[in-house]
Amino acid sequence: MIKANTKLMKEINKNLIRNCFKSEIESTAANLSEKTGLSVVTVNGLLKEMINSKEIFVGESIPSNGGRPSTVYRYNDMFRCAAIVFGFTKNNVNHIRVIVTNLLGKCIYEKESNFENIQYDSFNDILDNLFYEYPTIEVISFGLPGVEEDGVIKVIDYPDIAGDNFLKNYKNRYKVPVIFINDINAAVMGYYNQNVDDSTPQTVVGIVFNRMHLPGAGIVINGDIYTGKANFAGEISYMPIDIDWLKINYSDSEEVSEAIGKLLAIISCVIAPDNFVIYSDFIDKDIAKKIKEKAKSMTKGNFNVNTIASNNFAEDYKMGMIKASLEVLYENEKVFE
Repeated sequence: MIKANTKLMKEINKNLIRNCFKSEIESTAANLSEKTGLSVVTVNGLLKEMINSKEIFVGESIPSNGGRPSTVYRYNDMFRCAAIVFGFTKNNVNHIRVIVTNLLGKCIYEKESNFENIQYDSFNDILDNLFYEYPTIEVISFGLPGVEEDGVIKVIDYPDIAGDNFLKNYKNRYKVPVIFINDINAAVMGYYNQNVDDSTPQTVVGIVFNRMHLPGAGIVINGDIYTGKANFAGEISYMPIDIDWLKINYSDSEEVSEAIGKLLAIISCVIAPDNFVIYSDFIDKDIAKKIKEKAKSMTKGNFNVNTIASNNFAEDYKMGMIKASLEVLYENEKVFE
């Protein structure tokens, strides 16, 4: 028990040091001691272990007010990496973007290409090369429009990967955690993290329309994604509201504002979000205003719907994927919940 507690405390203290490096990649033992509250002796002992594991590099020495020079330590932001693969539609063409991010969320590799048909092993060659180039990859994150539960993909715009073979293939091949994130969930989380202050939490609903596939919604409540039972929350295309989203004329502003206004009114009556972020290539400020007016009218003027039209889906999506991947990498640093 004593050994276990000692190991636990050591990891807790290492996490304190890691958190300091995440905000400032270089530091001295004295600075780390001041920020963490740990003694300089304890910090030096932990730094020695982290240097041996290559998590921290030893830098140059700097003067310290006439005393002995202080050694600068630099955190190895490549100590753990994430490989991220996510799909989206642009100009009515399906695209796949592949990135590798380090522990600081910086993209060190990024490539985008057309990818019409996805099979369960479509990314083997790409990931083989990435694992060779970046051997510290410790998580694979897939972002796709669909629903996953317990490793089984149930609802997906790429039917050839439905079932459990897709995620199982990559878990068995690379022996690292593999996570699946719904596309709009990632995008709305990316939007939230970039635009909402933590001190004033909000409820935000993001909805994506891309003409080629059915729309989907992502819900963030006070900073956390709400996925509901079986991760089904946000599958708005199955709502029984007599709208065929694949046949609607997206060039008709009246038809679009009526349909989306109805959708937002229904969601507002259930969730009442602070903001709706609508991703599309057909909604401008005028149509967004019409949608807002329609939704307000349908709620008998009892709820003021705030709509934000955005064409930054891919970028918000990317930022959300990076955040989810970093959470897994950071969790791998811990020996406790």
